[in-house]
Amino acid sequence: DMPVSLRAMLLGYAFLDTGRTQLWVVENEEEMYAAMDSLYCFVGRDIVQEYPSLDFRPYQDVSPSKEVVAKRIAVLERLVKHEAALIVSPVDALLPHTIPPEDFRECMLEISEGDYLDRDEMARRLVHMGYSRTPLVDGIGQFSIRGFVVDIYSPGMQSPVRLEMFGDKVERMTSFDLSTQRSRAELKTTKVLPASEIIMDKEHIRNAKPRLRRIKEPLMPSMLKDIEQGIYSPGIEMYLPYFYQRPATFFDYLNDDCIIASPDDQDLKALWSDMFNRLKAEYSKARSRTQEPIDPRSVVLSWETLEDRCLNNEIFHISTSIAAGNRTVKPPVFYGVSPGLAGSPKSRLERALSYVSELMDKGMHVFVVGESRDLYERLIHAFDSKGMRVKRIATPLLSNEVPVHGIVYVTEGSIGHGFILPDAGIAFISSRDIFGEVRHRKPRPKGIPVVNPFTQLNLGDAVVHRDHGIGIFRGVKRLELGGLSCDFVLLEYTGGDKLYVPVYRLGLLQRYIGDPGSVIIDRLGGTRWKNAKNRARKNAEKLAGELLEIYAKRASTPGFSFRIDEELVRDFASGFIYDETDDQLKTIEQVYDDMSSSMPMDRLVCGDVGYGKTEVALRASFVAVMQGKQVAILVPTTILAHQHLMTFRERFNAWPVRVEALT
Repeated sequence: DMPVSLRAMLLGYAFLDTGRTQLWVVENEEEMYAAMDSLYCFVGRDIVQEYPSLDFRPYQDVSPSKEVVAKRIAVLERLVKHEAALIVSPVDALLPHTIPPEDFRECMLEISEGDYLDRDEMARRLVHMGYSRTPLVDGIGQFSIRGFVVDIYSPGMQSPVRLEMFGDKVERMTSFDLSTQRSRAELKTTKVLPASEIIMDKEHIRNAKPRLRRIKEPLMPSMLKDIEQGIYSPGIEMYLPYFYQRPATFFDYLNDDCIIASPDDQDLKALWSDMFNRLKAEYSKARSRTQEPIDPRSVVLSWETLEDRCLNNEIFHISTSIAAGNRTVKPPVFYGVSPGLAGSPKSRLERALSYVSELMDKGMHVFVVGESRDLYERLIHAFDSKGMRVKRIATPLLSNEVPVHGIVYVTEGSIGHGFILPDAGIAFISSRDIFGEVRHRKPRPKGIPVVNPFTQLNLGDAVVHRDHGIGIFRGVKRLELGGLSCDFVLLEYTGGDKLYVPVYRLGLLQRYIGDPGSVIIDRLGGTRWKNAKNRARKNAEKLAGELLEIYAKRASTPGFSFRIDEELVRDFASGFIYDETDDQLKTIEQVYDDMSSSMPMDRLVCGDVGYGKTEVALRASFVAVMQGKQVAILVPTTILAHQHLMTFRERFNAWPVRVEALT
């Protein structure tokens, strides 16, 4: 089969040649991410769009995540504006119905500096568009109104936007940082998109109610009650077709000249059948629990409809042909890259260097792609050490200059496996072809806190006020003071005393993190909290004194200064099966700096489970043991000792190092 990387390059050429929107239909989400990585490498990030599957199980009363819906909405907006894009989508993402293009255009909200807005009306409109109102915006699809400050995080935005109002006039508009809530760049205009594919205004509620009443679900009365109040119940996305007179499909957003690249008809039908059969199985389970759930044929497109909609556009099957402009041509002759993966990372690299030399001797232009910064730098160093002419180039590769014979071009990116086009005299080789597969972790969205301890509070949770102690969270109340309306956090203390904290002073509050069963609620004006703070302050001062004494002794005692052998370290690092995160690489470099210093190392490495702390310890252990030192790894349980024993043995397998365990 044609590798994903070659398909991406051909589609990239077709896009640059025609300027027409392309839809690349793939089998599943894993293939979608591989395709996108390759496209980023060949044509850049700006034109590549992801249209993901809705990440929820039908008939389970669970809604998809706001982040996934936001990605879908951002693609629809680009298509509504007739902006050319290269869209990658799994088959099952295209099957559910969606918001009609005319409804999408109607509910888009454009705001400019100097505009006049009724804040209450805007709040109602945002709720109808699927936004959640929160005390603080900490995620996409949310908005908050605090006096004359309105924060909105719309799909399609890189960062949330803050409107500073004077009366009903937008005086100033900025983006802001989710982590710090501080304003950043000034904006003149912004566009607010729907945060849901269901619009919940009066007209659409009127469309849905009669149809929903016919569904014999135990939870339907409760859902109908929520809908009448404009509330999005969990799992309401199943009933999206009921909210529109003519529910749309993704294909309604495509121009007539859009090119669709898909598996062949047989494979496409097999993928549709697999998805529909899973849906029918969930439907059967739902029928055993309820009287009459919604028919799956109302939820997704039939095969006949999918086939018909695809045929309305120019379509080609990417394994057998490629389209460019109005031409359909056979794919180029190609063959895979195989420098050989057997042996140690060092011997693999040696064979790859020889392989590249052979290709260049045959007159080939060779491009080598490193999947991580570490591999990229290692490859450049290897070619340079071999005396080969090497040049660093940036992506996108299809926008670079015409290559020159005798130069190896190296870039950082991910194309999966490489390929060779003998007729064109071009070879693309990836670090995966040389060292094996590097596993990718899904990065968390930048700027979005993993946990916001305030906005995730539930009624009745204990909250700590910096000055008044521990109280009970009783919700957010809107009060009129001096003619101004403002939101307040209500805390209740012993004896029923109440404290209203304005939302702009949320920095005084934090969630109580102790045992909720043993929490003692303070009394407003009491002395318990003041005494507890004084005791804590004295204990902190005592601990600080002890730590200063320890640090002084450490500072006066010289430590061992390790020598960091860059080549050995690179060889060992190549055995890591994941691509390093930026923070991980930074931490490893800091540990190396500590080890090469004569000062005793005193470093704590913090990170979530599965984010690479063990790899930091492995690299530090390697440096120490290769200079004749012994290394001890202390772990809290026997199971972890066994797991680390297996991990260390696997990584040190190719090195003259003995790894044992004591339990």
